[in-house]
Amino acid sequence: MKLGAGAEDEAHQGRAEEKQMGVRPIGGIVVVGAGGFGREVVALIQALGARGARVSVMGVVDDLLSAVNRERLERLNVPFLGPVSALAGPRDGLSVVVGVGAGSVRETLVDRLIRIAPDV
Repeated sequence: MKLGAGAEDEAHQGRAEEKQMGVRPIGGIVVVGAGGFGREVVALIQALGARGARVSVMGVVDDLLSAVNRERLERLNVPFLGPVSALAGPRDGLSVVVGVGAGSVRETLVDRLIRIAPDV
């Protein structure tokens, strides 16, 4: 879809203002966790994208992916990217959402992500 000149200028100005304020455009998001809560997070992001939000699911990481959850991700057309360690290293601009319902597990995963991928 091609935007008219006025709309293009407005979109460019909006991005410039976001950059000035330190707002990082979200774009693609990696969801940690392929279980039920993680898939609910995927569905939410997909619904937001379908309504015009500038977000999409890049894929899902999970250390203990079951065959059943792999099939469910495939039905959602969401790629499995590998274990959580696949996020290690510099990942400037990457957005990650931890989609794990169990609080203690979620806390452990967040601590681990901070260690292995401090840019996310």
